[in-house]
Amino acid sequence: MYPIGELLNFTEKDLGGRDGDKATFDWLIAITDNEELVKANYNLITQDTIDKLVEIFIRVNKIKEKEEKLKNLMAPKSQGAK
Repeated sequence: MYPIGELLNFTEKDLGGRDGDKATFDWLIAITDNEELVKANYNLITQDTIDKLVEIFIRVNKIKEKEEKLKNLMAPKSQGAK
């Protein structure tokens, strides 16, 4: 929802107990399922890396297909000719 640069500037008040840096760190651990990898490389991670992780996450979890299916289910049904 937020660009990473904006998210990193959020305070604990903005995010209900975590600042933007901690939220980003936690998200990276969740998406990679590898806390040690994130700890070892956190300061090297760029916006391009995050964008690529999001792209992979969307593809692996078939998010676009699920959104399309949901959109089709929510679309009004055609009544056809009377």
